[in-house]
Amino acid sequence: MNPALTIMLSVFRGFPSKRIPAYILAQILGAFIGTLLAFAIYRDAIYHLDGALLPDSTGQYIYTQPKGWTTLRTAFFAEFLGTAVIGCCIMALGDSGNSPPGAGMHAFIIGLLVTVCVMAFSEITHAAFNGARDLGARLAAIAVGYPLSIFTSHNNWWIWGPWCATITGALTGALIYDLCIFKGRESPVNYSLTRWQVESLQTGSSLLRRVGLHRVADDNDRRVEEGKASRESEEQ
Repeated sequence: MNPALTIMLSVFRGFPSKRIPAYILAQILGAFIGTLLAFAIYRDAIYHLDGALLPDSTGQYIYTQPKGWTTLRTAFFAEFLGTAVIGCCIMALGDSGNSPPGAGMHAFIIGLLVTVCVMAFSEITHAAFNGARDLGARLAAIAVGYPLSIFTSHNNWWIWGPWCATITGALTGALIYDLCIFKGRESPVNYSLTRWQVESLQTGSSLLRRVGLHRVADDNDRRVEEGKASRESEEQ
């Protein structure tokens, strides 16, 4: 349910990159619908409090934004660090080399992890850690009547905070885990030189086919097969 973690798992654990756009779209849609449901419940309370839909009052509890006294650098680092902690811990939970929790416990533990991080960082930025959770909520806020200015407030916070900070944070957390602890071969950190060559050729073939260079892509595919054969012989 988090674009930063979806991208992290694609880079470090082989989640198919072609599925990323569909996953992110579904995540944003889920946040949008969830926000509309929450607003339907609290609409009367919001109007009772302010008499209008005010971004600096109730708006900041629908989407996220830094507190007025927080510098933008501190806000960025808070989102970066919080998502790095979450990403690193999720990598640990999925590592078969650890003592993984029992069946059905992953979601419970991740829920506790996110709760603790929100409690630790929410005083700074209201704790997004998730671009879809912020963008979907912002779109819903616009739909119910909040002003369009919420997209430009705090120097366009919605772009570089919930998206840029969280994606770089998740990737950094995963990189630290794989450099220090993880030994599995599915991580690019542990690729052999041959594996790196094969992965580069496969990526190149995909890009070449998209631009219509099928013959060059076929040549790359043959080199990929040769590289796989070489890697299998090395492993044996």
